[in-house]
Amino acid sequence: MRQTRETVTDRLGLKSVVTFSGFMSQQDCAKRLQGADVLVLPSLFECGGAVVLEAMAVGLPVIATAWGGPLDYLDETCGILVAPDSREALVAGFATGMKTLAQSQQLRTKMGEAGYARARQYFDWQRKIDQILELYQLAQEPTGRTKRTRQQVP
Repeated sequence: MRQTRETVTDRLGLKSVVTFSGFMSQQDCAKRLQGADVLVLPSLFECGGAVVLEAMAVGLPVIATAWGGPLDYLDETCGILVAPDSREALVAGFATGMKTLAQSQQLRTKMGEAGYARARQYFDWQRKIDQILELYQLAQEPTGRTKRTRQQVP
């Protein structure tokens, strides 16, 4: 698959601006994200999309297919979701999103900050652990409600 993509890249004259990195360690991926302006995830098969959360965690705006994880993680404040209605619409949607963000540093910054805040608010592991512990605590404690007798039932 990679060879096919490299051949297409070469045929389109994009070899000087496209890099195929291959496998990268998590540290190297994090460095790459930190040096980027935007994350673009045009996948129709990426149902989880953890890379979207990773991008949000470093303050990057995201352009992704409105499918799977990205659809759950992103909203209009921090990303551009492109509906996979047709091949043409998908390509046009990504092109428009990339042009929009390429032309506005202010919008990239605003969306990146919103994504960072959203990732911390809804997807932070410590916050999730705290919520799970809270649920366990609630499940162990009595409800605190007054027991109703037949006379109290309306």
